Parts: sequence; C-alpha cells; structure tokens
Amino acid sequence: MNNVLVVGGAGFIGVNLALHLKSKEINTVALDDLSRYGSEINKQLIEKEGIDFIEGDITNKQFIEELFTNYNFSSIVNLAGQVAMTTSIEDPTYDLSVNLFGTHNILEGIRKLSPETSIIYTSTNKVYGDLEWDEYLEKDTRYESSNFPKGYDESLSLNFSGPYGCSKGAAEQYVLDYYKTFSLDTTVLRLSTIYGPHQYSNFNQGWIGWFIGEILKQKENKEIKIEIAGDGKQVRDILHVNDLSSLITKLILKEGSGETGGQPFNVGGGIENALSILELIEYLKVLLDIEQEINIVNNPWRPADQKYYVSNNEKIYKFTDWSVVTGKENGIKNYTEWIINNET
Repeated sequence: MNNVLVVGGAGFIGVNLALHLKSKEINTVALDDLSRYGSEINKQLIEKEGIDFIEGDITNKQFIEELFTNYNFSSIVNLAGQVAMTTSIEDPTYDLSVNLFGTHNILEGIRKLSPETSIIYTSTNKVYGDLEWDEYLEKDTRYESSNFPKGYDESLSLNFSGPYGCSKGAAEQYVLDYYKTFSLDTTVLRLSTIYGPHQYSNFNQGWIGWFIGEILKQKENKEIKIEIAGDGKQVRDILHVNDLSSLITKLILKEGSGETGGQPFNVGGGIENALSILELIEYLKVLLDIEQEINIVNNPWRPADQKYYVSNNEKIYKFTDWSVVTGKENGIKNYTEWIINNET
C-alpha cells in the first residue's frame, strides 16, 4: 500500500501534489514548518480535503527520528527548502541548514529506520551554475542558446554557483550517493520554473506570479511601472504544477519503462514552453487588456542568474510515460485567473 509523505506539503508544489495524490486515492501525509507566507492558507486547504498534516522542522534531527519511528512511509517527496536565490545570499547559513542538513536528516532517517522507503528530491537548474560559458544569440525579446537548441540535458557539467545552488546541489549529491553507498531508492528532479495555483509569489521567488500581481495592482493606473533584474530577455521553460504533480505521482507508482533510482532528471516545460520576462509581460498585456504604457525599469542582474535555461526533457520522457500537457499560454491564463480570484 502506498503511504506518501510530502515534505513541504503546505508549500506551493506540496499542496498541489498532496491534492493530486488524494485524487488518485493515494494515502498522503503533508509535513511543513509553516514558515513561508501562504503556507497557513494551504494548510487549511489540505486539512479541509481530509489530508493528514504534521507541523515540524526537518532541521530537527530528533523530530525526524520520531517521525520515522511513528510512521511507515512507502515514499517520501522532499519539496522543502529555502528557494529564493536572493534570500540565500542574505542568509546563507539558513539556506544551508534547510536545504542540505534538513535533507540529510531525512536520508539518515530512511537509512536507519526505513530503508525500503523511496525518496524523490526536487533540486534545481541552478546546480549548473550561471552557464555564462554557453554561446547566446540575443534576439529582440529573448536570449537563445547556440549550442543547445533543444535545451540542456543531464550531460551538462555541474557548477554550483551562489549559496542556493551550492546548498541544493550538495543536497542532491547526497541523495544520489545514498543510492550508491546505501542502496536506497533515490531520484533527483532538477526543476526549471514551476508555476500555478496556490503559489503566493514575491519579488524574490515565483517570478511569473510576481509579474502577474504587479500588473494587476497597477491595472487602473495611467502608467504601469515594472522593475526587472537584468534586461528582461532571460529565458526559462515553464512547467505548470499540475504536470509536475502528474510526473511525481508516476514516479511514486513506478509507472514507466526504466528504473529511475540513483538518477538525476532535468524537468521543465521544454523548449515549446520557454519564454522571457519581456515576452511574459507582452502576453499579460494582451491577456489583461492593458492599453496604457508599461514602463520597464532595468535593475542590475541578480548574482549567479542565468540568461537562458531550458530543460531538455528527453531523459525523463524515456524513463516514464509522462509528457507535458499544459501549454504556457493556457497555463499562465489559468494561474492569472486564480490570482484574480484569490489575491486581489
């Protein structure tokens, strides 16, 4: 019987995953320390849907040991983490504690007390660094990669950059090594931009939601002013959270043609769902029927930011029967409608 623990279960991805698992009649427990804005709201939704919730801190080793003593989980999905690059620079010690030490506590809990439990760890494209070595084509509204027209695959060399990239990268390497050294069933997903309902964005994290919110707040102004870090041509492939939830569910249920244990996978919307900040703003201008000028203020680039990152999903497609279903236009429209109904 599947009994799944979603760590970071009151976070944006966590609440969507927990609800998706429940819809598949998979017994689910959500764990969260409720430190992020919006997590209390998501907790209420989780409990309203009859999903068990545990409040706790994964950096507390004793708590983790008690958790594994009291529960028997078939699978764990570790979504918990400090996820903002800017925050990691302001407080790298906290970033290290949550992302690395918290993950290591979970791995040790599995190793010592529940070795049959599988774990899926969500990492980040930031483990590849700023990618400044690549050759970029600068177009009117975006950058493109000359060398990787289909996006970056897992053959890319790791090059941790910034405290966030270092903490997440170190954690994922522990996850992968516990497969080799201790024969645990571990899988790593290196995520690109994930977006969708129940994401309460801010300037430091959740860029799609932040830009939507800023335009909505100023929609009745004579002029809309939007601040951008960099020139706005930086590109990401965006993946709707429903599609990610579907993938993780398939991995939990072992649906697919290959063994994913001990392997990393790049996961994003792919080249067909890539867009720049400038392109997002133009799409929102049409979607929200904005007639006035949008004044873009360019601020300095964020440290270790990537001008271009697009996931090549071929490996995850090969190992599973998953595919991206939600296109970027419909996904952004869906998310915008949710923000209008829930945040304005």
